[in-house]
Amino acid sequence: MEIQLMRASEASPRFWNVDDGKGRRWTVRSTGFGGHVILNSRGQVVSTSGATGRRILAAVRQITVR
Repeated sequence: MEIQLMRASEASPRFWNVDDGKGRRWTVRSTGFGGHVILNSRGQVVSTSGATGRRILAAVRQITVR
């Protein structure tokens, strides 16, 4: 599964919308303390330690480090 960053909000750089290209979407929120919270399209928290959570965070970190 390839995770793609859809867009980073210019108004709020702590939010990222992520899409896997198959209709599944997540919102990643920065905690401001170096951590992240991942929410699925229903607003439920997704584990950052699971396979999907790690892929999502890797995509966000790759974009934000540039």
